[in-house]
Amino acid sequence: MAYEAPHRLLAALEDIATHLGEKRELVVARELTKVHEELFRGGAAQAHAYFSSARVRGEIVLLLRAQPASGVSESVEETLLRLLKAGDQSLRQISKEVARIHPLSGSEAYRRALELQRKLED
Repeated sequence: MAYEAPHRLLAALEDIATHLGEKRELVVARELTKVHEELFRGGAAQAHAYFSSARVRGEIVLLLRAQPASGVSESVEETLLRLLKAGDQSLRQISKEVARIHPLSGSEAYRRALELQRKLED
């Protein structure tokens, strides 16, 4: 749970989509317990699109759904290696896929992918 200022809401949603995934489920609660109370439920990218349409006012509370436990049987490095060897995706696409599968940020997945790619090239 986090409180967010209305003028920073779009930037926060963009950061969530970038680092935690566009489909990361969340709730944006606006003006709780007041006449104009509003609850938005959906993905980070959907919330960004929804709140981009008009000026946001009021008190904002962000609630992020916990990331589901990963049932992945391979490690981050194994996933990266498999996707790098396939060679049909860019490093950015691979990083996004790894971040979606494993509990780590897109930037961390990209950093690890770069390291692994350098090792493979040597």
